[in-house]
Amino acid sequence: MKLIKLFIAFVVLNLGAAQAVLEVTVVKKDANAFPIIVSHFELVGKGAQDKDISKIIQANLERSGRFN
Repeated sequence: MKLIKLFIAFVVLNLGAAQAVLEVTVVKKDANAFPIIVSHFELVGKGAQDKDISKIIQANLERSGRFN
């Protein structure tokens, strides 16, 4: 009985310790990939745009492997 309690305590204390890292690498584009054009975004109003949003979107779509 004492061994069972010790085992349960060990399992409960280590529940939060399980972690994993998922890394996905696209090594080949799809042969039927769609060509894409992403228009530039225009900032309206006050403020400064510190990143080129259209380039970020285009890069994300190209990395998906479904667009070129």
